Parts: sequence; C-alpha cells; structure tokens
Amino acid sequence: MNKLNTIIKTIAWLTLVFMVACGLVMTIWEAHPFFLDEWAIIYNLKFKTATELWGGLEKTQQFPRVYLQIIKWFSSLFNYSYTSLRLPSLIVHCFGMGYCIYLSKKLFQENTFYQWLWVLIYAAYPTSIFYFVLTKQYTMEMLMGLIGIAQLVLLININKGQKVSSAKYVLLCISFLVAPLFSYTYPVVAAPIFGIVLINSFSKGNSLLKQWFALLLCGIGILLLYRLDITQVMQDKGMNNYWKDYYMSDGFSIRELFYNIYMYFHLFGRGTFMIFLGIVGLASWLFGTYKSVVIVTKKEKSIMEWLVLYSVSVMWLSIVLFIMGKLPLNAHRLNAYKTAATGILIIYCFMQLQESKWLRKPLYAIAGVLFVLQVVFIVQPLLRDFTEDAHKKKMLIYNNGKTAITIAQEDKIPIFTTSMTLYPHEHIDVADWVIKCYPLYNKELNIPAYPIATGESVDSLLHALQINSAVVTTGDSVFVLVK
Repeated sequence: MNKLNTIIKTIAWLTLVFMVACGLVMTIWEAHPFFLDEWAIIYNLKFKTATELWGGLEKTQQFPRVYLQIIKWFSSLFNYSYTSLRLPSLIVHCFGMGYCIYLSKKLFQENTFYQWLWVLIYAAYPTSIFYFVLTKQYTMEMLMGLIGIAQLVLLININKGQKVSSAKYVLLCISFLVAPLFSYTYPVVAAPIFGIVLINSFSKGNSLLKQWFALLLCGIGILLLYRLDITQVMQDKGMNNYWKDYYMSDGFSIRELFYNIYMYFHLFGRGTFMIFLGIVGLASWLFGTYKSVVIVTKKEKSIMEWLVLYSVSVMWLSIVLFIMGKLPLNAHRLNAYKTAATGILIIYCFMQLQESKWLRKPLYAIAGVLFVLQVVFIVQPLLRDFTEDAHKKKMLIYNNGKTAITIAQEDKIPIFTTSMTLYPHEHIDVADWVIKCYPLYNKELNIPAYPIATGESVDSLLHALQINSAVVTTGDSVFVLVK
C-alpha cells in the first residue's frame, strides 16, 4: 500500500508541477496571446483611471472591483507589461492548488488516494486549465470556493469546543469580511454556512457568539459587494442579454432543469468522457442529497458529514438561482466556485459505497479511471495549447500586431488593422482598440489606430485621412503602405 501511495503522490505531483511550469512559461514569455475578453479587461485597466474603474466597465465586461483595482495597481507599476497582466491569475491559482493540497490532508487524512483525487479534480476543472493565466477573475472564484470550505471547518471546530488560536480566529474574521469583495459567487458559497451555524445555534453549540460575529462580518462584506459590484451586474443589459440563452427558454421545464443539472457535471469531463463525468457527478450529487436527509437528523456529525451537507446545499442553491434566471448551470466559468464542493460529493459517494463488498472493487476501478482522467485532462490541453495549428496562428497574428506597433511608434505613423487581430473572435468586433491594448503599445505616444475591412481597403483610408503612410496588419501579414 505504501508503494501504491508513493506512485499516486508522484503522479499527482508531476502533473501539478507540469501544469505550473506551463503556467510560468505562458506568464514570463509572450507564449499565450490574449483573447477577446482579456483584451476588453486590459482596455479598461489601461485607459480608465482607478476612480473610473469603480463605475461601469467598457466592452460588456464585469469584474469584482476590489480585485480589479489590485490588478490595475500592480500592472500599472510595470506599464501594463505582458507578465504583469498574466501574473495575478497565476499566483491566485497556484495558491489555490497549494491550499487545496493542505486542506485535502486534513479532510481525507490518511487516505492518500482520495487526497490527491480531490486536488486533481480541482486542478483539472476546465476553468482551472483554460483561465489559470488569463486576465480574468475565474481562478479567484475557484479559490473562494475553497476558502468557504475552510471557513466552515473552522466554525465547526469552534462549535465543537476545540481550541482555536486567537490568530486563527482573527484570520477567519478577516477572511469573512474580505472574501466577498473578490468574488461574485462567494455569497452562494457563504449562504449554507449561515444555515449550518443556525442549526448549531438551535442545538446549543459552543462559542455561538464568536461564530455569529464572524458571520456578521461576512454579511457586511456581502453588502459591500452588492453596493460595489452586484448592482452594476444586474443593470448590465449587454451581459444579461449574452447569458439569457443559458436559462430555460420557455418557462419552467423539468426536462430542461435536469438537462442543465446534468450538463453542469458533464463539464468536468472532456470529449467522449464528458458523459462518464456527467453520470458520476450526477449520481454523487443525488447520493449526497439522499445522505443529507439522514445526516441532518443526526445529533453528532463528523466534519465530512457537515461538508456533504454543505456541498449539497451549495448545489441546490445554484439550482434555485438557475430557476430564477440569476445564474446559469451550463457554463463552467460561472460555476467554478462549486469545483471543490463537487469533488467532495464525488469522493464521499465512492467512500460510502465502497463499504459494500459487492461494490468495492467496481468502485475502486471507477475511481482509478477517474484519477487517470484528471491527469489526462490537465496534461493534454496544455500540450495541445503549445502545439496545435490554431495556437501557431494566434502567435503569428499577435507577433504581427507587435511588429506593426513597433514600426508605428518608431516612425510616428498610424496603424491600420483588420479584425483578424481579434482571432478567433474576428467576426465580433473591429480591432483598432485591441492594438492599443497590446503591452507594447505606449499610450503616452497615442499613435492612432484605425479599423479596416481588408488589406485592399487601405488606399482609400490613407487618402481620406490625408496622410502619406501607415503600417498595416491584416493578422497574418504586416506591411508599411506609402502613398
């Protein structure tokens, strides 16, 4: 068994090290071009003042404002360099994975396999892989899901009368106050914690005043989030219009509801294995829901039982929000906050059902397959990201944009660009504003950029602007045009 545990730990560590190494490459070197939403966030960071960022954002974007202000402050120190724009997300996610490892040892104790399976489920979730170096907030949403679990565990320990140091309690209170300001979905993470503390209050637990004081700070943080952020999200017609197709189209439908619930779990997989993960996830949630009915009636509950009750509650709350048309289920980045909780439900289901001698071997086999798949889900997309033709095309277009900016800033001539600079979203918008978002673009020089339909339309624009020359980037080519 010790040898098997060593193999499990080695595979998991090598997988995570590979992932972090890829992240460092994509952060330090310009090896991962920005995509549409990132360009939009960078536009706001670069061309809005810190004061203006508290208001509405341009380009149909939303971002927790406190987190955005920190990124603004940090990246401005380095003149919005490529690395400074990538680094915050990478740091947050590396911390999240490290914290997940720390928590897994406490939650699953001596079960090495399930410790690392939980960590790999967290690391392999699509949002983790696709956003862990991007200038977006989703790795923070994942981290806040973990923080909620850690907060609950500490409150349960306080309720049981276990000694918690003053430093830990102060840190708990600070986390409750600050966490909401970094995540739109943290209120969903926190809501079941209020319910669990309320249950403990009726059962006359220990140190209830300390527990409720911590939650009072959480409530204050959520009110601040509502004032600073949520009100703006609710008023954003463009954002609401974008997500409307992710809800039930013709009123309430049981069929559509269950389809979307299944699709949430289905998102944990890739390709043909999405069905497998969908079935495993859905079965684990249903099993957890059934067990929760039993758990809630028990006088004494283990930490794991509390966490199952919590994780089931988070899932049910997200379903209610979906029915209300407030939060989609079938979009991995908007459900990233549930990743750790879903992992707990899957592992708890395996652990419980493996107590049956008839199910033990089949379930160990399924769990083993799941472990291997998580490794594949991490390694394969990262390797593909560096080798596929689409990535090479993105790099060519990105580098041509840099070349155009270099020439324009040296020769003090305008830049003409086609929408191909936005590839693979070239059909969504013109791309003149994207050129100005490049880290290389010096906004103090304020070199003008103009959109063009094709490379063939540059002559007429040159004549209309009454200028003698311009540098042109059509995405896959760059050249200087002289009248």
